[in-house]
Amino acid sequence: MSDGPHRSLPMRPAWRRVAHWADRQAFAPDEVGEALAVAVEQDCRQELRPQFLAELRRVVEEPSLFREDTSARLAALNPTAGAGIERSVMDRLCFLTETEAPGFATLQAAVAMAAQDCANRRARQIEEHFLRRTSSSRARDMRGRLHAAADVTSFASVAARVLGVDPHHRPAAPAKHTGLDDGVKLP
Repeated sequence: MSDGPHRSLPMRPAWRRVAHWADRQAFAPDEVGEALAVAVEQDCRQELRPQFLAELRRVVEEPSLFREDTSARLAALNPTAGAGIERSVMDRLCFLTETEAPGFATLQAAVAMAAQDCANRRARQIEEHFLRRTSSSRARDMRGRLHAAADVTSFASVAARVLGVDPHHRPAAPAKHTGLDDGVKLP
């Protein structure tokens, strides 16, 4: 008997924890959401280079009289964006600066949108893995639980921690349920 398809998931340990918790009905969506926030933050910290974020921050916070000037400076940074989350942040930031005034809040919104996009991509990967390893009904249930967890996750707070706005409030790894009283939450 296997420990479950989350063990063979070719992802980082934090994402395997998300898959394991989402597969178990004993974990409430907010608990799965906590694990999801930790996993997304780890991905952001690993894929977003500090110097890239510093350059983006300098461009959006530097005063400019014209919005086109900010767009041109962002376009100059476009080739420096790596694949994955950096590219997603750059695309979101370029889009947001066309519609809103550039500033730190715009950068934070772009990082939050990129983090949510990362969570959605990883959820699809987990669902596909479960579809291959288990039944389709279990994979559908996994999709629903991951979407419910993403709905209760604050990607804005993940972005604030990644950008260093709230460095003191770093979420620890989600608490393990080890005691007798740590069972399923009752309504």
